[in-house]
Amino acid sequence: MRFRRLLWPIVLVAGLLASGCNDDDSNVTGPQDNEQPGPGDDGEPAATEGDQASAFYSELNGALIGVFPMLLSGEGELAGAGGGRVIVSGTTMTFEDYSPDGATFMAGEIQIAIDFATSMWNISGSLTLSGESEGEAVIAMTLNPLVTPLEPQGTVTIDGTEYDVAELAGENADG
Repeated sequence: MRFRRLLWPIVLVAGLLASGCNDDDSNVTGPQDNEQPGPGDDGEPAATEGDQASAFYSELNGALIGVFPMLLSGEGELAGAGGGRVIVSGTTMTFEDYSPDGATFMAGEIQIAIDFATSMWNISGSLTLSGESEGEAVIAMTLNPLVTPLEPQGTVTIDGTEYDVAELAGENADG
């Protein structure tokens, strides 16, 4: 899975920082003789697959929040800020090249089974990611949209790597 959108700035910064280091063969990466910090010393952790999954979850969560009123009425359309749309028909969300940012696009379907007695949403389906982020995301989660914070449960699996939704939500302010 490639998440170039998230990785290219890190690679660029690391390359720029590395070009300012001494050209000797030592493996020292910290500041030397008043030079700028070397790669890994900038205080910023490198992006991980978990960071990328967290970003995907944040984008998915934004779409869920956007279609919430439409799910209650059973129909509607959410335009992506970066293009495409999500069409709501009953409790099915169809992503048609939906993009929250104009860089990553999502296509596929998500089903939402709503338990009106408990207000729980059971959300399942898969999305194909294209553009700067590529891969397949399989969603299997539950949440109660009437509680704050949402406290979602379940998993998001991206290209075979499973992530706990509660942990991803904890990493996002809009959780």
